[in-house]
Amino acid sequence: MNCYGKSTDFRGDRLVNLHPLFEPSSVAVVGASKEKGKLGHIALLNVMESGIRYIYPINPNEKEILGLKCYPSVLDVPAEIDLALICIPAKLVPSAVSQCVLKGVKAIIIFSSGFSELGEEGARLQKQIEEMVAGKEITVLGPNCVGVYNVTRGYNLTMSPTLRMMRESIKPGSIGFITQSGAFGVALFTLAVQKGLRLSKMIHLGNKVFLNDAHILEYLGNDPATNTIVIYMEDIKESRRVLEVLKDVTKKKPVVAVRVGKTEAGSRASASHVGALKSVDALYTALFKQGGAIRAKSSFEALDIAMALSLQPPLKGNKIGIITNSGGQGVEITDALCEHGLDVPELSVTTRNRLLMEKAVPEWGSLSNPVDLGAPAAQTPDWYIKSTKILLESNEIDGLIMVVLGAPLDELTSKLITRTNELFSFKKPILISAISALKNHDALVKTLIEKGFPVYMDPQITAKCMVALYEYGKYRLRSSLSDVLVKS
Repeated sequence: MNCYGKSTDFRGDRLVNLHPLFEPSSVAVVGASKEKGKLGHIALLNVMESGIRYIYPINPNEKEILGLKCYPSVLDVPAEIDLALICIPAKLVPSAVSQCVLKGVKAIIIFSSGFSELGEEGARLQKQIEEMVAGKEITVLGPNCVGVYNVTRGYNLTMSPTLRMMRESIKPGSIGFITQSGAFGVALFTLAVQKGLRLSKMIHLGNKVFLNDAHILEYLGNDPATNTIVIYMEDIKESRRVLEVLKDVTKKKPVVAVRVGKTEAGSRASASHVGALKSVDALYTALFKQGGAIRAKSSFEALDIAMALSLQPPLKGNKIGIITNSGGQGVEITDALCEHGLDVPELSVTTRNRLLMEKAVPEWGSLSNPVDLGAPAAQTPDWYIKSTKILLESNEIDGLIMVVLGAPLDELTSKLITRTNELFSFKKPILISAISALKNHDALVKTLIEKGFPVYMDPQITAKCMVALYEYGKYRLRSSLSDVLVKS
């Protein structure tokens, strides 16, 4: 694994410098436009609102756009260019790329579509670009690409009007997101923000003429702002190298993978979408398992799992404590956990006596596991806090799920956020399953997530996320033991 900002070129021995792609000091927008709604106008606005100091609109038919001096081509810009955003028709792209190579531009993002995803002529144009940049000191993302959003720095290097409109609500965080779908990738990014998740980077790979999954995985693996990676995959290039990078990255941070195109019809749709080749899903299953990635069944599930992995520590054992004010939901979560190899053990006499003596459970409650506080817990959130602390202090429990139905969520939220440091000091994962009709339910959930408590409505998803914490914990342990054996 290489230093931060660099990635290995898997078709040669040189290093690919991704720093200009994610943190450019100067950006040229090739195809910049005055017309609102045009790709070149949106891209230019996004760059201008990112606070990047040196911006060069490129358009031979304009002298000035949005108050910035315009240049006929990148060759006419009297300064170095870190990144060029290409927003012109596909047939003109090879010429623009050639000029970028001559100019010494360090990185290119090709927004334009009309390449291998649209047949032989598009594939020919894409091959031209590939040959132009082969062996050159230039990095290319795309074509058919939405771009890069470096949330850590506030750099919106995309052609997305949606991401521009929601700019104020996007807060920097620790989840890196790699996607092979543009529109759906933006939709998932939007959903993540609405759920209260905070991302570090978003990258749309497009047709992967140069940069592919392995390059970006390696970059995010070394990115200090990223602690969890989500990858949405339709096809794969350099599968052996991806496996090598995955094994390296997952030793230090979790990767959640979603792979679509599993069926024949899905694979056909993927091929028409990004020019992906048909492939066997079993190979992806094996790759993710060997590489230590957690495979999600859907993109929405991937976001839920990523929330747990980014906010909570991995499980060090399989024993889960459950505290609930609903016997039914406690049983459902218990079944779901046990079906996936986790245990919901009976509590010892010592722990049950402590729950009773410290009045952590009402006299009508259950001292079993799940610890059932009963419906009156709606009036007494203190029971949640006391019983949670006792279970976390016990060596009988490796992780905890809190089930909160109805009114307790309001007062419980304020009590939890004042005890965050104390509860997290046990380094045991805590997940919350909450359903209520409170008007401020969504705001309460966002507050809890911002303070580090993953919150879910669906008990099955809650259990699935705890299972993911267990799977990643097991993988980390195996990897560390394997490294020790190799070194010895």
